[in-house]
Order: sequence, then structure tokens, then C-alpha cells
Amino acid sequence: MKKITEMYDDEIAALTEEQLDMLIKVECMEQGVPLEPSVPDQTFFELPKTNSAYQVKGTEFWLEDRGDAARLAKLLSEMASKLRVKKYDWRTGYDVEWLENYETEIRIDEHLFYDKMQVQDKEQFLVKRKALKEEYEKDKKKYDESRDKVRKVSDSIYSVFYSARKDQDKKNRLKKTFDEYVQMSGGDRQKARMFFDKAYAKDIDTDMYSEIFDGEKPFEYLEVLVEKEQNENQNS
Repeated sequence: MKKITEMYDDEIAALTEEQLDMLIKVECMEQGVPLEPSVPDQTFFELPKTNSAYQVKGTEFWLEDRGDAARLAKLLSEMASKLRVKKYDWRTGYDVEWLENYETEIRIDEHLFYDKMQVQDKEQFLVKRKALKEEYEKDKKKYDESRDKVRKVSDSIYSVFYSARKDQDKKNRLKKTFDEYVQMSGGDRQKARMFFDKAYAKDIDTDMYSEIFDGEKPFEYLEVLVEKEQNENQNS
């Protein structure tokens, strides 16, 4: 099968979904891109998080009782006008510090933690899980990179295909328009061509024009008719 860069626009525009898919596979094969990269295994051991804890935004510690967190949040809210935060500017140095009002909303965040006894009991499993997870991340990165390469190949081929389809549709519309010009010119193709060139030739690239009119260039008929009319005037 020919590569898409070896095809004419008419051939490209007529491609089917199956043929496009084959072109993508051939291009991937030549570039050394896996056609169907293996999906990485994610069945490593998971230990459930069972312990809830609460943190008041702006503090660094956690409370196991939501009521305690609520009381702390209320206290901080009541003292909001007195709360300050440390600030610095990297341009003047991190050791140049000052205080500013704490203006962030005081709220309670909830988070799930592992049970300490479970972690100690399942330590060997968790060490294995860590290794499996790291291996998964590496495989996932390779998988994503391969999928991205396949997508880029697919996008490049479909871009050429859609461009060829667009040109084909334009060419068909222009051919239909020219047929109407011939009809309005009483079947005189030369006259129809003269009017067609006046209206459309300047907006059509030379290659497309040549395809529509069997290799001829724009305005050739116009020049022929002008010369013919001049000769007729001279003879009369």
C-alpha cells in the first residue's frame, strides 16, 4: 500500500476508514511506534484508609474529633483580627520577614489516614506495594508516550485526508458551476470558460485549475477569445 505522501489528492479523498487505519499502522510501523501499547497493570496491593482526622486551615496539626476542630475554628474566627502570617519577598532575601493580617477563610478540612497498627502489621506488603506502584508509574509513562505518538501520526494523516476532501469538494462545486456557465452560454465552452475565468480563476490555485480543465492554465481561453475577436475586427 502506498504511503499517503505518495498519493494524489483524488486518491486521498477516496480513502475509507479501513484504509486510513492501515495507513496509520504502516506509518507507526516505519517510525517504530507500538501499534497497541500494553496497558500497565494496576493490581498492586491497596490498604484501606479508615481513620478520619480534621484540620483547621492555617494550622499544621490534625484533630481526630470534629467537635474539637470546630471549637478551634470558632476560637480562631473570634481572634481573626489578631491573627498574623509571616511574609517575605525573594527579591530582598528570605531573611527579611514581616507580619501581615491573616485574611484566608478559616475552614475545616477532613482527610482519611491509614491506621498505624495496620501499617506496622502490613509493612512487608506496603514495601512491595511501593515497588509495584513505582513500576506502574514507569510503565504508565511509557504507555502514555506511545499513545501520544500514535495520536500524532493519526492526526497528521487525517489532516492530509480532510484537506484533500475539502479540495475535492471545492473542485466538484467549481465543475458544476462551469457546467452551468456552459448551459447559460448556449453550449459554447470557450465563452463559458471566459466568463468562468473572470469570476473564479483568481481564487483558484494553478494545480486545482489544471485538474478541472485538463492541464490548462487560467485565462488561456480568455486570451484566445480576445485574440480571435481582434482578428475578426481587423478582417472586417
